[in-house]
Amino acid sequence: MACGGSDDDAVVVAVDEPADSGELVGADAAGDDGDEAAEEPAPGEDDVATVTIDGTTYEVEVSMGPAPRCDLDFFGAVWVSGGNEERFFNALLPPENDPNHTDPPNITLTVGDLEWIADPSKQMSGVEPGESQVDDFVVDGISVSGSATFVELNETYAHSGGGPKASPTTGTFFMRCAD
Repeated sequence: MACGGSDDDAVVVAVDEPADSGELVGADAAGDDGDEAAEEPAPGEDDVATVTIDGTTYEVEVSMGPAPRCDLDFFGAVWVSGGNEERFFNALLPPENDPNHTDPPNITLTVGDLEWIADPSKQMSGVEPGESQVDDFVVDGISVSGSATFVELNETYAHSGGGPKASPTTGTFFMRCAD
């Protein structure tokens, strides 16, 4: 299935929200987020997601897994899910202000024992609003790219056990669905 639209269609969605202090959070608040953009897969490499977090780029073939998905739903939300035992990628990126989707834009990347989460609806120990979220994204035909603020789930578990607070880390993502 395709991510919908023609290659000339582009929809930009900014999802930064004001923090309690009234300031913007995420990449826009700080200016340059310091991360390199996630690398686009080579032409013809569809159903692939790349995520760059803290200078490391991870590539996940989302056409693999028990129930792979890379498409637009009936209401225009981008759904991407798939991977293997070593790497798994899951994303829901609904259109802005869509009453048909109550979940906020979110991404989870699992790499071995690490689970990077950008999802403000997840209740995680020591994670404040704006520290785990999709900051912005652009849907362009069969491709989606954007930036997010991730926390690593194991760090939140350590914090709940008395360890240091999880460190929010900015990153970028790119995915392309097959035609």
